[in-house]
Amino acid sequence: MSGRRQDLRLPGNDDTGVLLHAETEFEIVPMGSRDCAEVSALHGVRFSRAWGAGEFHSLLSQEPVFGFVAARPMRSSRSRCGFVLARHVAGEAEILTIAVNPKLGAPVSDGA
Repeated sequence: MSGRRQDLRLPGNDDTGVLLHAETEFEIVPMGSRDCAEVSALHGVRFSRAWGAGEFHSLLSQEPVFGFVAARPMRSSRSRCGFVLARHVAGEAEILTIAVNPKLGAPVSDGA
């Protein structure tokens, strides 16, 4: 752990939210087109049918689609540790895909 403290406010039923304090070694940043190649490679490690960088780029170009990348801050670049890609339509959100670097997460089965 880096010892960096991060405060997160999660919405509560009364709209006041819940404040969490966590020691973190990751930063969560919005996914952009610059992330598509690395995200695609990580997806390929975790799933038998990998989505290509072009597929991620195409999805991210759609208005209701958004994603976040978990990264470890480094001197000159970020090391991608995981990601989530989701879509928001008609007041509901749907996770399209999610993956964590196998060195950091538990094994998963994609049903294949």
